[in-house]
Amino acid sequence: MGRISSIMSILFLASTLLAGCGRSLPSPPDPPEMDGAGPDVVAVVESAYKASAMAPGDINARSRLARVYHANTFSDEARTAYEQVIAVIPAHAPTLYWLAMLEQQSGNQDRADILIQQAVDAAPDDLTMGLRQASWAMDAGDHQQVESLLEPLRASNPNNMNLRILDARLAMAFDRPRVAVDILTPMVKSGSPHPYWMHLLGQAHRQLGNEREAYRLRVLGDPVPQQMQDPLIWEVMKERRGFNPGFKRATTLQMQGNGPEAIKLYQDMLAIYPDRSPMLLNAISRAHFAMGNPEQARDALDRAFEFEPENYETNMNYSVLLAKDQPAEALDWARKALAINPAMPAAHAREAKLLFAKDQIEESLAAADEALRLGSVDPSLHLLRGAALVQLNRFQEASEALTIVVGALPLNDRARLLLVVSLVNVGKRDAAIVALEQGLIIKPGHQAFLARLRKLLEPPAASAPEGTLEPGSETAP
Repeated sequence: MGRISSIMSILFLASTLLAGCGRSLPSPPDPPEMDGAGPDVVAVVESAYKASAMAPGDINARSRLARVYHANTFSDEARTAYEQVIAVIPAHAPTLYWLAMLEQQSGNQDRADILIQQAVDAAPDDLTMGLRQASWAMDAGDHQQVESLLEPLRASNPNNMNLRILDARLAMAFDRPRVAVDILTPMVKSGSPHPYWMHLLGQAHRQLGNEREAYRLRVLGDPVPQQMQDPLIWEVMKERRGFNPGFKRATTLQMQGNGPEAIKLYQDMLAIYPDRSPMLLNAISRAHFAMGNPEQARDALDRAFEFEPENYETNMNYSVLLAKDQPAEALDWARKALAINPAMPAAHAREAKLLFAKDQIEESLAAADEALRLGSVDPSLHLLRGAALVQLNRFQEASEALTIVVGALPLNDRARLLLVVSLVNVGKRDAAIVALEQGLIIKPGHQAFLARLRKLLEPPAASAPEGTLEPGSETAP
């Protein structure tokens, strides 16, 4: 129903804009200075402006010009063009909504609230607009308004996921966590639950005092909210051009597992942005590497190297590509990257991992410490440090490093087992038991955790030697 209502809004857009064609409009806002903008940005702006200037009474052309300006972050020009459309069709819901979104993105929340109310008044059955308004009210902490805004939406769209999420958040805001649990539990038990749903359900269980279930769900969840599907804002964003948006689209495709499409987009961008060739070729190499195509990955890196031999990213990616089959050469490339930019923590981190694999523990630990000193936030470095410190029998330091890892990566079994070894060896048996019990909350029946816990709960005389790990556990990060 929500998708249908937004499609109807887009059809309404077309019909009402056509109805407005021929009415008097002022001249369209001139394009801004575009020094430094990509050629594709310049082309789309100039094309939309020319179409509007040549047909000054065409509301469709003026509306598209507003969206082109908006999508490419020319906010002042977009605002002017939107307002020109609204002056002719004051109750045009999609344009009111787009201008509300522009104002909100520009930090003008008060005006955005006024405009989105006008949009909802003009299209009261549009689910997307109603949910957006309710979401803004929720973020502002106006829970009574959220309740009044959601009430009519529930009747027409009872199964909409975004609506149910808002209902669950509202229930927790009103201290009704049981209602939130009832809403969220079927969603989390569905075939493909979003991590944000698990996070919210964990919060609801915590409000109820169910700490074990809260801990499990918050570990498996993600506090980053789920993005709302918004066909109206897509009408704006499809006009976006430029290197950064294109690169982001390609990266998103790659993260979604669509490597071939990502590579095609990167290759298309090479023709538009030849000055960005090293960056794009490195991205193509990474995409091929992720797809299991090492030869194509190497070819792309070789091309990037020809453009700029002293490129830090290229040297780093050689190190990643060669780490498995040619670790000595990989280490050489990591050190070349360090020579280019010794202040980059990622190169020190890569050196640390390659040295650890060569069993050069002291040198690996020093490289990891340098990466952290330079500001690395990579949790795997703490795991590497913990594993190295265990091997060096420096258990107190190991326990401190591994506590950080388990806090950041609670699903990492190796880190948890190494933490237990460290804690036992510094006499903190109770803390080690707690760490294992927390692991079993997340992964009930985990055999290595259960075996280690049984040994720790045995009388001390019957226990295994303090520093031993269970069979199959590893110390390598």
